[in-house]
Amino acid sequence: MKNRSVHLTILSVSGLMTLLILLLHYSELPDRMTAFERLENIVEFHKTNEIFSNRTVTTYLIHFVSDLTLLRIGKAFILVNFFFFFLSAYLIGLISFRFNKSKLFSALNVLVFFLTFSNFFIFFSPIYTYDEPIQYAFIFLSFLALIRNNLIGFSVLFGLALITKETSIVLLPGFYLLFNQLMKKEVFSKLKLILTFVSPILIYAVYVFFCTSPESNLMIGGRFGLLNYNFQNFQFGIESILSFVMVVGFSLYLYLRTFKFDKRKMVGTFRNAFVVTLIINSILVFGMAYAREARLFALPLIFAWPILSTLFFGKEFEWKIKSDIRTFLLGTVTILIGFATYYGVSLIYDPVIGSGAGGCFHLYFSILISFLFFDAFFRRKSASF
Repeated sequence: MKNRSVHLTILSVSGLMTLLILLLHYSELPDRMTAFERLENIVEFHKTNEIFSNRTVTTYLIHFVSDLTLLRIGKAFILVNFFFFFLSAYLIGLISFRFNKSKLFSALNVLVFFLTFSNFFIFFSPIYTYDEPIQYAFIFLSFLALIRNNLIGFSVLFGLALITKETSIVLLPGFYLLFNQLMKKEVFSKLKLILTFVSPILIYAVYVFFCTSPESNLMIGGRFGLLNYNFQNFQFGIESILSFVMVVGFSLYLYLRTFKFDKRKMVGTFRNAFVVTLIINSILVFGMAYAREARLFALPLIFAWPILSTLFFGKEFEWKIKSDIRTFLLGTVTILIGFATYYGVSLIYDPVIGSGAGGCFHLYFSILISFLFFDAFFRRKSASF
């Protein structure tokens, strides 16, 4: 009965938030018919572009659903991506419950997943989400297989994540760290250990050899040197930096804030996996991708989403909010910081492509900064940096 209650809670939060974000996107569409045509053009672009044509999983599923249901490609795009978006959130809830055994914390982690900048505005320009919902689903399925000691399942599912989008490979060092912590009581041969983490790469290599064209693989070399593009002027530089901060800022803050007092081994392992992935992924995104596409910074959060509520509401959690002059002054400062941040970022930041959801990006950033300052001001000192 308890497990059924956990599943229903996670499913409910995942479903409601998926619906909310779908409605948010619909509310921003000036012309839905034009939007469906644009989605059809996006799918066609991913079929023909030299680089994206290697990532066939999302495009294949969209066409499969379209053929099966007789829906337009644009509607099939929405159905496929939002289903896997919902599934990814549900899987995060299951993974969270395995670690914290709390229905509330698991539901909160699902909520944080949806409120992450690159997920809340998942299909807005210039975030340009396409493969990520299916990629996340395979990654979290492989995560579940790993914590259930199903190493073959992990290898196969992570191989599918690589086929869906090859950037998944940056997660392997982090999963290796988690593997060592989760399986420390188990005895594994070196061969089994190597096969567990090399097999996904071999699966992807076989896929590339038999299912992609050599010419399209060579196009990836053209992505080197995008660091200059991302910081070619002040506007591009600001957008690149803010994309990074809005996606990983909250999680990075929590990991840094809890570094001194949260000595739980599993938290430390998640923190190490997050930091290693953050460093690798950030170098690759700033140097080889368009940093304005904020979703690209989200991969390190695979090692944050399952435990963020545990970090935030740890044993040391306590906000010191009293009816005194200190609380009044700090509260006023927090509000002023929020308004100043919104005004300041509105002056210096406008997406190079897209409208920033009509100023919602500015509002999101100002709320994020205000919340971080509020927590820093009012959290009990022993739970601070």
